[in-house]
Amino acid sequence: MRTISTDIESDSDFQVVIGDNNSDPSSYKAAESFFDKLNIKYIRRDRNIGFGQNLVSTVNQADGKFCILIGDDDIFRPGWLKSIKALVSHFDPDIVITDRYVCDKNLNILFSEQCGPIVSAPTLFNCSDADVFLSYLDNTFSTSGFGYISNMIFRHSAWLNSVDSQYVSNHLYPQTIKAMDILHNSGAKLLRVPVESVFARSGNDRLEEMKGRDIDDFEKLFFQLESFLSVANYIFINFPSKKSAFLTPLKRIFSPNFRSLFLSMAAAAHQLHVAENFIFQLDIALERE
Repeated sequence: MRTISTDIESDSDFQVVIGDNNSDPSSYKAAESFFDKLNIKYIRRDRNIGFGQNLVSTVNQADGKFCILIGDDDIFRPGWLKSIKALVSHFDPDIVITDRYVCDKNLNILFSEQCGPIVSAPTLFNCSDADVFLSYLDNTFSTSGFGYISNMIFRHSAWLNSVDSQYVSNHLYPQTIKAMDILHNSGAKLLRVPVESVFARSGNDRLEEMKGRDIDDFEKLFFQLESFLSVANYIFINFPSKKSAFLTPLKRIFSPNFRSLFLSMAAAAHQLHVAENFIFQLDIALERE
């Protein structure tokens, strides 16, 4: 909140919408100290409704033209909000994807992660052209390209008009389903910005990092992998080339060594059949007609 306040305190064009998913009362007190500095809409849940439903509902209730998503344990790069305001004004995109810094728990930078195709400057991709969209997917090598929330910006009207169902709200990746629906079905414009816009704490969403061998590790890894695959099957059910391209990050992750590790983890968790079936389904999804 301090970074946000420093960037936009005097800018009335910004609204901060907080979806408090029945957290500790201290969360409200922390936000309350900024009520006189920022235009804040505070939405308090009387029970925990889950990540996906809270995200979808919170974005739905925003009032702005564009919605800049941010997780509660991530921090925007100082100056980023001013920069993105100018960029969306100039390019008028439907979705924006940026890069990010992956950090330790204390927000010390570990490395920069590229979350989309390599570009040297902000570049607009017109996804009404199927070949352009396919190429964008083919050159997105990290699940963070669409599976991470804090490097994504949506045109609010596009978000509201995209697929909306209980399935989406209960999904691990509601923002990914929304983005793919907008880009695939609406011929939207995607702005790729090669700037690390956010400091992200490591370990929350990087599939490559979940390589432990205990049962909890396998269950968490499998849940994320299965959820990512289910996005492809849900959006691209009749479009095998786009489905395969969207799954490019999983194809990269599932090297022979990783497959062996994944199966070993599954065996230790007494879930070998589940893992073998997942690999079978993934290999089918990666096929292109």
